[in-house]
Amino acid sequence: VNDTVATLAEARYWDDDVMIAVILGTGTNACYIEHTDVIPKLQGPKPSSGRMIINIEWGAFSNSLPLTKFDRDMDSASINPGEQVVGEQVSSNADGDDLETHLVDD
Repeated sequence: VNDTVATLAEARYWDDDVMIAVILGTGTNACYIEHTDVIPKLQGPKPSSGRMIINIEWGAFSNSLPLTKFDRDMDSASINPGEQVVGEQVSSNADGDDLETHLVDD
């Protein structure tokens, strides 16, 4: 199970008013509860609740967002340059060398 979906499911076990879960850690993601009648791609039987969890996977949301010099440097040094740039920008997966680069750059 995806960690963000599991977080939302667990939170809703205790409080049915919880509608969103966000993970900010070594990666980042979000999910939310949506009414099935507004999901055009949904085929086949729908859940009896009329709602379902939508997993956004926003770490790869838009690789066309404006990037700073530091974002481009971090992306080019990543395992998958050009992919999941938003995840690279906000996750804690960066190491001390990344921070040092930001602090000492002219």
